[in-house]
Amino acid sequence: MQTLYSHLEHVLAFDERFYSKGKLLRNQLVEYALSSDSELLTRLVSDHIIKMLFFKDEDGKLVFDKVQFQQFVDNKSFVGNQSSNEKVKIEFIFDTGIRSSPLAA
Repeated sequence: MQTLYSHLEHVLAFDERFYSKGKLLRNQLVEYALSSDSELLTRLVSDHIIKMLFFKDEDGKLVFDKVQFQQFVDNKSFVGNQSSNEKVKIEFIFDTGIRSSPLAA
């Protein structure tokens, strides 16, 4: 099962600005997101899952939730830097959003 984080990596895979030696540059990604980089936003909104999670419709206008996106990218559990042996499984629930559930290592 693909995690949401790996899905985001796949969406950004061809954007060299966010990778170094095959690794996602999280700080660089957040910096571009917070500055509302049009190329990044276009790429993010083109994916149905990413659009559903980080964009909202306000009075007929699509608004990017920068804070939620930054928290997601900075969340260490999504990049395997947890201090415990517990892993987080992300389940896609399209009718209600997403939920995380712990898995035994």
